[in-house]
Amino acid sequence: MLSTPPRIIVITGTLLGLSISVLELAKFYAVRLAYQPFLKIASILLIILIVYALYWGLKEIRDRFYEGTIKFSKAFLYGAGISFVAFIIVFLYLILHYSYIDIDGLQRINEKNAALSPLMHIVPASLIFSFSVFLYGIFLNLFVSMYVYRDRR
Repeated sequence: MLSTPPRIIVITGTLLGLSISVLELAKFYAVRLAYQPFLKIASILLIILIVYALYWGLKEIRDRFYEGTIKFSKAFLYGAGISFVAFIIVFLYLILHYSYIDIDGLQRINEKNAALSPLMHIVPASLIFSFSVFLYGIFLNLFVSMYVYRDRR
């Protein structure tokens, strides 16, 4: 069972990271199959996944450990923890993705973005790409934390 706030953070963040990784894999295959409309849908799905996971984790913590009321600062910190765990999972997935699944992926990205400095190594490139998950998580966490804070029973 989900027995402590750190455990809820790790479980929720792991589930979020895994679902984002599956979404990234689906985007990869959509590009390979030349199914471009999925890329627009994937952006919306990413936001929905993050909001849902943050809401579920924060609501679970609020209801189990804070008797239905939680301060915004605590909710925000817990949500940031969930986002950080998801960031780590996506980072590890992207390392595997560019090492084994899409070996020519960095070269293709460098060709598209010729004006920027090329990304030569998998680990820094994966760190840069997965950092957007953390930024999305922190930004959306502001709104979810406000909602969970205001949603008093």
